[in-house]
Amino acid sequence: MSSLRNQIIRLAHAKPELRKHLLPILKEARPSDCLKKNDVLSRKKKYRDVLKGLEACYGESIREKKVQQAWHYVHDRLYEADDQEEADMDYLNAMEDAQTKFRLTEAENDLLEWIGDVNGFVSYPR
Repeated sequence: MSSLRNQIIRLAHAKPELRKHLLPILKEARPSDCLKKNDVLSRKKKYRDVLKGLEACYGESIREKKVQQAWHYVHDRLYEADDQEEADMDYLNAMEDAQTKFRLTEAENDLLEWIGDVNGFVSYPR
């Protein structure tokens, strides 16, 4: 399913005369602004609240099973490290690999990062 943002972009491309009206909507509706305004990724929030908040901000459904598979992939890679510094690097590398391997969207990747944060792992740099 295409996100509302992508539909607006396609419409602006197809009908240039509407661009002056559509582009301000795109600027106002950036997911990052929505995430900050609603404190969606707070460690204090429950999983379901974070999931619904991400879906609302990004305007798309999150494939929970993909995110869970990605988390297990990341988690399994952490046990290969010999020390904390190596574990931190392994975590960052595993997060990047998981995003590619499981073809996560930005919303799904944000959920994966939130799961890592609430489980006490190093925050993924943004």
